[in-house]
Amino acid sequence: MPDFIEGGGEMGALMRALFEQTPSFTALLRGPSHRIELANPGFVRLLGLHNVVGSTVAEALPVAAAEGQIQLLNEVLGSGEPHAANGVKFQERYIDFVYQPIKDVAGAVTGILVQGTDVTGRVLSEAALRESEARFLEVADAAPVLIWISDVTKKCIWFNKPWLRFTGRSMEQDMGAGWVEGVHPEDIDACVEVYNDAFDRHEPYRTEYRRKRHDGEWRVLDATGVPRFAGGAFVGFIGSCIDVTDQRAATRALSESEEQLRLATEAAEVGLWDLDVGSDTLYWPPRVKAMFGISADVPVSMADYYGGVHPDDREATISAYAAARDPARRALYDVEYRTVGREDNVVRWVAAKGRALFKGDRCWRVIGTAIDITARKAAEEKLRELNENLEQRVAEALAERKVLVDIVESTDALIQVLDLNFCIMAINRATADAFERIFGLRPKVGDNLLSLLDDRPEHRDTVKKHWGRALAGEEFTVVDEFGDPSLDRRFYEIKFNALRDRHGELVGAFQFVYDVTERIRDQARLAEAEAHLRQAQKIDALGQLTGGVAHDFNNLLMVISGGLSLIERSADAPRRERIIAGMRRAAERGASLSRQLLAFARRQPLKPEPLDLRRQIDGMRDLLDRTLRGDVQVITELADAPGADALWAIKVDRAELELVMLNLCVNARDAMPSGGVITIRAKNAPMVRDGELSGDFVVVTVEDTGTGMSPEVLAHIFEPFFTTKGIGEGSGLGLPQVYGFVQQSGGAVRVASTVGRGTTVTLFLPRTDESPTHSRSGAAEIAGGARRPAIVGSVLLVEDDDEVATLVTEMLQELGYRVTRAGSADSALGALANARHVDLVLSDIMMPGSMNGLGLARELKLRRPGLPVLLTSGYAGAVIDSALDENIGVLRKPYDIHELDAALRGAVERRVPI
Repeated sequence: MPDFIEGGGEMGALMRALFEQTPSFTALLRGPSHRIELANPGFVRLLGLHNVVGSTVAEALPVAAAEGQIQLLNEVLGSGEPHAANGVKFQERYIDFVYQPIKDVAGAVTGILVQGTDVTGRVLSEAALRESEARFLEVADAAPVLIWISDVTKKCIWFNKPWLRFTGRSMEQDMGAGWVEGVHPEDIDACVEVYNDAFDRHEPYRTEYRRKRHDGEWRVLDATGVPRFAGGAFVGFIGSCIDVTDQRAATRALSESEEQLRLATEAAEVGLWDLDVGSDTLYWPPRVKAMFGISADVPVSMADYYGGVHPDDREATISAYAAARDPARRALYDVEYRTVGREDNVVRWVAAKGRALFKGDRCWRVIGTAIDITARKAAEEKLRELNENLEQRVAEALAERKVLVDIVESTDALIQVLDLNFCIMAINRATADAFERIFGLRPKVGDNLLSLLDDRPEHRDTVKKHWGRALAGEEFTVVDEFGDPSLDRRFYEIKFNALRDRHGELVGAFQFVYDVTERIRDQARLAEAEAHLRQAQKIDALGQLTGGVAHDFNNLLMVISGGLSLIERSADAPRRERIIAGMRRAAERGASLSRQLLAFARRQPLKPEPLDLRRQIDGMRDLLDRTLRGDVQVITELADAPGADALWAIKVDRAELELVMLNLCVNARDAMPSGGVITIRAKNAPMVRDGELSGDFVVVTVEDTGTGMSPEVLAHIFEPFFTTKGIGEGSGLGLPQVYGFVQQSGGAVRVASTVGRGTTVTLFLPRTDESPTHSRSGAAEIAGGARRPAIVGSVLLVEDDDEVATLVTEMLQELGYRVTRAGSADSALGALANARHVDLVLSDIMMPGSMNGLGLARELKLRRPGLPVLLTSGYAGAVIDSALDENIGVLRKPYDIHELDAALRGAVERRVPI
């Protein structure tokens, strides 16, 4: 033993104790033969030999050479470098050792210190751990769940094969934080938060989140994670995920089913009961407790059941319950019994059904339902009381039913009932007969009405349209035509009604149908007869109109012809002037009558212009004051008075509007023989929607306080020559002129009247965005025209009426014109064919031949561009409108010499090219 070990003193003792008691093995080898100079007990135990000191390694351990240990010792001795090894198998042991060279003061290697530890236990444990991990990985890969492992950095380091198959990704893609990429975007934050929180606290967790499967479908995963520890140190987490998508769907379906069952039992007023036989625990919901007169919050037991059954019913009820629990009989528990309320002492009837559940021959559970049938029993009792004369009442009811059936079957009405799928629930004979007659098929109960008409799509669509409305709950009546044209087509009036059950739920619809073909045909014949009658009435009205016109014009002609005869016989100048003045007034009346007739017929050519209605009415005040009597007061209430909104401008014929207002005021005056008040109002009326009216209008009303009109009179006020005034007091054309004017202006007129209270006439005049124009009075224009110098020129007069042509020629010559006359348009073209010079053409519009005045004007535009043409006519219509549209002047008949002069001057001065 070396001196430092064998030495005395405390240190020597300490070193010997360490050398002898150390758990590791130690030996000192000397020389190239590696002789064992020193070996502690650990080394001796390792070798299993006792006297090894003094022996070489080769002698003590013959296997050392075979295992290469002698060579390693030689290398350490020769190189002076230590050699260490771990987990080396030595015989049946595993060791960690080091060969440490020992050098002298000169640095020469003199021996080797062998130091080592028996690590057999550790090696075997590590091997067992590796084997365990291998088995774990095999089990994890075979497990039907998704398993993952993370390290202490929160990063995942391993996923089992089911995980990789589920995600369709590789281990490398999901390692680290790559697994987060498959989490649903809406679940990522919550999922990561739960994971991080549990990781930081080293506590298990459980959560659910959605993850994308390899096929792109989002699946619900139930995720669980637990912390991993090694030697007490936290090393990460291990977790598993289970696809619970189908389970959650099944759970939801079960929950919905249970909710439906609950709702169904609640709706059916059914109570459930459940007895756990082993614990004798009875479950009664509040509904069942109420059947036994027990409050909802009071606990119950089988004693409440036994004690709650009515004494008269107890034996039979309990016997039925015992039979249900008997494993030999296992009967259905189906009883009706009375209960006596424990708290309220009220007697109730209960119908109960139940079934016992067995494990082998042991009954462990009884479940069932209970219904409160007290009301039903009361009804049955009442029914039993009524059944004393049941036979008679049944016979009466059957008789009534038979009568009803006979009526339905024998009626001409077609009656049919369909369910919501268009299938026939009921149909009477008349309906089947009619269907067969018009479609060639005989329907019956159970047939689908639409399927019967599959080969007739147009009829099928019509039937589906009507029945579809009825089966949606709508109730209505229609008249329509049905039937195959090759068989028969009929008109039917069909009344549809919804069919509902006793709970008010829509279950179908039914119809009552009547064949109204003859009625429709009668109505058509009646309509045709009414049309003929209206035509006859029109002819009669035309006769009345013609007679009225003839009467008035005869009066006018009487004044003219009589005046001419007096002029021929009288030489008295003043008398002649009076006669001529009368004749002139007659001519003016005739012109006015003509204008009123044209306005009524809506053939009067209007000259619409933007007007300021307030200014127009204010300008008529002097005229109205002169026309109306002194006992008639006129009040105006116009919307653009101070503080009110301005009246919109209107676009109508100025002169015709004045005539309308004058006619209405004169009529109002005549309706107030003792005087009264005429109120003229005007206001704006935006967005009018009334019959044919649509848009913005200015509404003008003329209201009087006169005698009013009866409904019979009111119905005829717009008829020409209809008047309630005395002979000579009115022509009956005032209101027709009003009607024609507003209709032709794009407006409407309404009249309301009450006998004894007065009449209100309302005019709707269309609004315009154009600015109003202001004109001088007609008298001023005439006066101004009279002062202008005469124009001398040549006029081609085209007029087919000889008398009119003669008079117009005289008027033209009086004005200083040279006149050439042609009787037709063709003659006028012939007169101009030789290049004859004329300064203006004055032509009537309505002429015989193939060309009228407008056609002549158009032809002259081609032959003589720039030659002025002035057209005249006593009629109006589309031709006049066309002439005005083409900027051709039109002079309306009758006209006097002043009007003719002004029109000729205008045509010549403008030189408007035609």
